[in-house]
Amino acid sequence: SPSPSPPAASPSPDPSPSASPSPSPPDADVDECATNNGGCAHSCTNSVGSYSCSCNSGYSLNADGKACDDVDECAIYNGGCAHRCTNSGGSYSCSCESGYSLNADGKTCVEMTPAVTLTAQLPMTKAAFKQQEDKFITAVAQSANVASDLVSVVSVTEVESTAGARFHIQAIVCDVVTDIAVPAVPPLLTQGTLNDQLQAVNLPQCTISAPPTVVRRAASPSPD
Repeated sequence: SPSPSPPAASPSPDPSPSASPSPSPPDADVDECATNNGGCAHSCTNSVGSYSCSCNSGYSLNADGKACDDVDECAIYNGGCAHRCTNSGGSYSCSCESGYSLNADGKTCVEMTPAVTLTAQLPMTKAAFKQQEDKFITAVAQSANVASDLVSVVSVTEVESTAGARFHIQAIVCDVVTDIAVPAVPPLLTQGTLNDQLQAVNLPQCTISAPPTVVRRAASPSPD
């Protein structure tokens, strides 16, 4: 008998269709500030799809949106300065005419008045001197022939000097100012006359370590 026919071969499956490409993600933001600071002269601020430039204090942004121009503060009400205003890059400063001193606010000026200043050293502790400071002021005033309320002790510094190996002298150094409008030091204000006045008020003798000189200092405010 004839041999049976072999079974028909099953058709090969069609190859799988190619996968569709996934959609491209949206373009990532470009940080313009990362390249050459975005062309900004001072500060660059990146934002989505854009960026912006800004300037440091004392500068204003140029019309090109990138450069920074110095602001001349002195051009507006003299910068608030009472006398002179000097502009500088991003800032400015005030100064005063001769005979005036710049106040702590950096803008106003106070008139300087003549005064006589001296530095004296006394063999006393600082604590002992503070208890008898009024007597010292009286002695200086008598020596300079001025009222006591025109004399002030500006500073008191305690020092220790050594004379030989066994002796230590505790002393104070005080800067004294007499608010007297004079063109020269009063001739009576000498170490000799001051020591005479110190002796009269039972204070130890002093050494004037810096001779009296005429200086200019801020005028005391007028009483209300």
